[in-house]
Amino acid sequence: SAAAIWRQAAVMPSDIKLTYFNIQGVAEKVRLALALGGITFVDERVDFSQWTAMKPTTPFGQLPLLTVDGAPPVSQSDAMLRWAGRLATMHKGVPLFADDDALAIDEALGLVADLNTEWRTPVFIGMNPAAFGYAKEFKGTPEHMEVVKAIREKWMAENFPKFMGFVTARVKGGGFMAGGTNTPAG
Repeated sequence: SAAAIWRQAAVMPSDIKLTYFNIQGVAEKVRLALALGGITFVDERVDFSQWTAMKPTTPFGQLPLLTVDGAPPVSQSDAMLRWAGRLATMHKGVPLFADDDALAIDEALGLVADLNTEWRTPVFIGMNPAAFGYAKEFKGTPEHMEVVKAIREKWMAENFPKFMGFVTARVKGGGFMAGGTNTPAG
C-alpha cells in the first residue's frame, strides 16, 4: 500500500522502479529527485504503443508508477516526489525534504501545481480542441491555430506574470523556493 511505501522510507528500499513514457512530463521531477538524492532506481520507459494495453492495469489509468520492493505501485507524481525527497534526506544525507522545510516545500509545490492547472487549457487546446467543445475536424485548421495563439497570448499576458511574481518573491535572498538548499520544490 502507499502507507507501507511511505513507512519504507525509514528503511532504504532495495528495488525502486519508476515507470513512465519516454518523455520528461510529470515523472521528470521524480527522476531528478531520485538522481539528486543518489538513489538507485530503474527508469522504465514505456513506448506509447504499449500504453493502450497497459492502461487498465494501472491503479488510476495513468502513469507514472512507482514500484518499491514489490509493493503495489503508487500512481501520483507529487507523492512520489515527496517520498524520494524524504528517502534522500534520511538515507543519503541529501537534505531534499528536511522536516524543518516540509511545510514550505509543500506550499511551494502547491504553487507549482496551481500554475500547472492554469496552464493546462493553453497547452491542451492545441493538442485536443475537441475536449473543449470544438468539432474534431477543427484540429489543425488555421482557425484552430488562431484560437490557440489567442488563448496562449492571453495566458502569457495575464497569468504568467502573476505566477512569476509569486516565484520571484519566494526565491528572493536565497535562490530556492523553499529552504536554503535544493528541494523537491526547487
